[in-house]
Amino acid sequence: MKVKESTRKILIGLLTFVLLIGVVFVGTTQNARANTERPVKGDLGQLNSTAIYGEKDRGTPVSGELEFTNFSEDGNVTATKKITKLENGKFEITFTTKTKNIVKLTEKQINVVIVFDKSGSMKNEVKYCKQYNLNDCRNNKNKNDGYTKEVITKAKWDNAKAGVNSLVDNLIKTYGKDVSIQFVTFDNGATIKTESPIYQENGEASNSTDLIYENGNYSFDSELFGKANGWTNIKDGFDKANTALSNVTNKFTEDEQNIVFLLGDGEPRLSNDPDAATIAHNEAVTASSIVKKNATVYTLGYDVEVNGTAESNLKSYATLKDNKPLYWAGSIDNIKTVIQSIVRAINEEVTSIEGMIHDMIPSYFTVSSVKNEYITKTADGTAVKIPMTGGEADKDGYVTATTTFTVTLDESKVLEPGWYAINDHSNGQVKFVYGESASGSNDDEVVIKAAIDEENEGNPAVYAYPEQGYILRRTFVESDGIKTPSRPDVQSTTKFITGQSLDNQTKNIAFDASHFENESELLADIDATDNNGVVIGYWKHNQQNPVSTTTITPIIENNVVEEEFVFVREKQKYIINHHIVDGNEDEIALTQPGLGEDVYKELNAPVMIETAGHEFLGDSSAPNFVYRDHKIGGVSSTASTFNIQADDNANVVDVYYVPHKYKDEAPYVINYVDITDGEENATAIPGSTSETGQLGYDQSIDLNTKQHTFAGYYYVDTITTDGEGATTLTAIRPEEGDDSALSVASIRYKRVQGTYAIQEHYQELDGSYSDEPMKVSGLLNAGTVVRVVQEVSDPIGGVITETVTNTKAQTHELNTDLTNPALGDKLTIPNTGTSELGQVVFHVYYKLKMAPVAVEYHYDDGTAKSRQDLPAVYVTGSANLTQEHIDAGNLNGLYTTDSTPETVANVTNDGVVFHVYYTRKTAPVVVRYYHDTFDNDGYLGEDIIATYKVGESVNAADVITANMMDKYRPVKYLGGAFIGETTVVVSEDPTGAFNIIYMPAPVGKATYKVMFWLDEIGTSTTSEKFINQYESSELFDEGTQIDAKDIDTERFLTTGLMFKSIDKESLEIVADGENVFHVIYISNAPSKAPETTILGLPAIATGDVNNAIAYLTLLLLAVSAVVGTYKVRKNRKNEA
Repeated sequence: MKVKESTRKILIGLLTFVLLIGVVFVGTTQNARANTERPVKGDLGQLNSTAIYGEKDRGTPVSGELEFTNFSEDGNVTATKKITKLENGKFEITFTTKTKNIVKLTEKQINVVIVFDKSGSMKNEVKYCKQYNLNDCRNNKNKNDGYTKEVITKAKWDNAKAGVNSLVDNLIKTYGKDVSIQFVTFDNGATIKTESPIYQENGEASNSTDLIYENGNYSFDSELFGKANGWTNIKDGFDKANTALSNVTNKFTEDEQNIVFLLGDGEPRLSNDPDAATIAHNEAVTASSIVKKNATVYTLGYDVEVNGTAESNLKSYATLKDNKPLYWAGSIDNIKTVIQSIVRAINEEVTSIEGMIHDMIPSYFTVSSVKNEYITKTADGTAVKIPMTGGEADKDGYVTATTTFTVTLDESKVLEPGWYAINDHSNGQVKFVYGESASGSNDDEVVIKAAIDEENEGNPAVYAYPEQGYILRRTFVESDGIKTPSRPDVQSTTKFITGQSLDNQTKNIAFDASHFENESELLADIDATDNNGVVIGYWKHNQQNPVSTTTITPIIENNVVEEEFVFVREKQKYIINHHIVDGNEDEIALTQPGLGEDVYKELNAPVMIETAGHEFLGDSSAPNFVYRDHKIGGVSSTASTFNIQADDNANVVDVYYVPHKYKDEAPYVINYVDITDGEENATAIPGSTSETGQLGYDQSIDLNTKQHTFAGYYYVDTITTDGEGATTLTAIRPEEGDDSALSVASIRYKRVQGTYAIQEHYQELDGSYSDEPMKVSGLLNAGTVVRVVQEVSDPIGGVITETVTNTKAQTHELNTDLTNPALGDKLTIPNTGTSELGQVVFHVYYKLKMAPVAVEYHYDDGTAKSRQDLPAVYVTGSANLTQEHIDAGNLNGLYTTDSTPETVANVTNDGVVFHVYYTRKTAPVVVRYYHDTFDNDGYLGEDIIATYKVGESVNAADVITANMMDKYRPVKYLGGAFIGETTVVVSEDPTGAFNIIYMPAPVGKATYKVMFWLDEIGTSTTSEKFINQYESSELFDEGTQIDAKDIDTERFLTTGLMFKSIDKESLEIVADGENVFHVIYISNAPSKAPETTILGLPAIATGDVNNAIAYLTLLLLAVSAVVGTYKVRKNRKNEA
């Protein structure tokens, strides 16, 4: 039995222990550890090589494609090289790599500064619950209130730190020693938290005091983050980031990329001032602009409102890429996912590469279609080194990268037929290097082997051979009139396979212009001029006599082809001779020198025979000689053109001229004309006769001497000759055969005339009169009588009457005192005897009208308005309201007005009325309180009762209430009483006032006070729990019992509050003590109890189903053991 009992005890203990362990540890824990091992050094694995060789007998290069693939030993790296023929001697080389689980390389050193927001808004949101009532939870409580911190409902701060650490881990694992990291935090100000930049050295991250490596992950020391508190000074964060970058710039390499990463959750702000946020944001924009000159800025809006001000600000700080800001929105739930997206964006910016392709191109090939920075000339050839940049990994985790360039055979370096290697694969010079090869030693690489031609050490090759051209030697067939040229030999540009080719093949050729640049160049340097040195045709090779074939040999001097050329004429000369004959006979009096020179034109080209306009004929408008006839090739002709013939004798023209009829003098005529009524009505002057005669070309007539005085009032207006205005008449030659007089003069007369004018004058504002434009009449004969009247009247015989009107009748009226001459007076138009017009002028004056001016005063208190007339002003003038006019209406100074002096311009006939509006002045009336004495020592305070009209009487009984009487009454003092006047007259200064004084209460009396609190009774009225208080207006005898039910407990209740309790049911008045009730309000109870998590209980209490099942299983085992033990003990007692 002892054995069984001990066994049961052991079993019970064991089950209890297991139960406790289950409570604490039931659940699942998973850790993901990144595989950071790099693949081992690559070696030759499977070899895939296919080659298509060229045909050596034809000497053509390799055709088709050549491809070979090599692998690393672990299969994580594949490198493929393909050679594709583009044309003879030109090949495209393509490298393709597939990589998996390798450390990427960068082309640049990356300097990263992380700028982190640790302002107060980044705190975790924490709720506090009652220690023994977890359904009663509040924000911002403390232990003294009976609450304790229990539940974290929003782990904002913790997740933000985790996001930053995720970024640090990604950067170090992705870029290794090619990245440096610094950390800046900001609240009221900013601090560089890292003592020195973090970077990798010998495979491990440096600066271990700031960086922690744990469970395969890198992270900042938690002390670097500090605590979330304070304002948001983003500007200082950017300034410190700029300082941090200056610590590392050009420290590692000249080829660097600076990156600043900002994580923040709100608008910048350094105080509660209304403009603080705007000022802080503008400063942050300026600071970020300075940083963006040397770095790319990424921003992450953490838990911010979409399309809100904070998001807009953070976008404005970020660098623009493709016209979009490098901004990401993150939340508490997705911060690490967003960080991964940002790391991918950084990868694109710094050009993270899979590795580097190395290739060696022999010196007889040139390399193209690749950046100059990727190639290096060496003694052995051209070394090509190209970074391989891949994209996203495929479903199997492989990243593919491809690069292509072109190589072309340099024929100048092909000195003999044979195979020429395209790439030099010897000593492993063609390979793909990955891992750390771009930064140091211990390179990981895959050598790309091409074992296709053992004699050339596995190098793909092209068969090539030299070629030769030939020399063209030109001979020329003699041609009449053309010099026989002698020109140097010409080398062909087309080349042919020489006899030194592999199979000693030969090539027979004959002269062909296509073997040279073009046929015209073969002939361009051949002389094709006649004896005068003029080019008149061209040479061409004689195709009727082709040359024999020639064999191309390796010796270029022996490759000569001779060809015969003949001349083709294109031009011929011609001559035109001009002759002046005596009279109508054919005897030539003169042949013009210089007009018969030879001219060249193309065969059959037309030539015009010009018979007029020649200088030797005289002025073209009045020639001395005129055309008679002409001959072509000695034959009379009427044709005006002829065509150039090959026979130059047929290209001779003779033209003949005779003298003009009016060669020495011409007829003329002088007319006398009256043009008073216009040119169209011109007539001859009565009694005048036209003068005619003959005039030599060297003579002239002064027309001023031909003027006559005619009866009546006439004067000379103009003199014209042949339609032109001139006073001298000269002879004009008529056309041949025209006997009419062409030299004509006209002396033109007009009658003497005059006008009358009316000029109006209008008075200006300064009293002067204007001079309006004159109204001038039409032309009248001298001696005509005129008059001006205001109204139409009967006409007077022989008098012209004009009516005038006032054009400004609205503003002016006739001034009869000044009008001159008087209206109705008659004037006569004078006779000047010349072309000058006589004129008489009537002046009519108008003076300005006057307009009334007044001011009206209006009062807001019912006082009747009044009016005052001001001096009248000119119509169209200005009327002024002065300050003196405004002040005149202020009755006894009891009013104020907003009216100001003003001016009305352009006054009309109706005049102007100004309006001034007055407002009755007001002033406050106050009540002042005193105790014991009516002086400064007894002064308690004062209040404004209300505002009244100045001058108004106010009675205390009408305005002061009972509450106002007792407002400042001290404890144990009687009610207030008035001192002095109980009626005051309101004035601006001094302020009207009523005075109230309190006197001490009789001994043995006192008041009571009621104080109101939130949630609990505080220690003083400055406590945050204090709401308000009031004191009884009545004095009570000592010992009087005051019941709580008589207290106004709802006096200070507001929305959101409810009555909870009063601290006592009653109190007894103590004359010399504090008589106080305390009333407690609480917030309205929530409609639904908050959800809470009960810490310290097993999974069955927290809703964790999986853990609850395991726990219940253990619990049932424990209960079974206890029940079993109880039954055993009971049976033993029964047995006993």
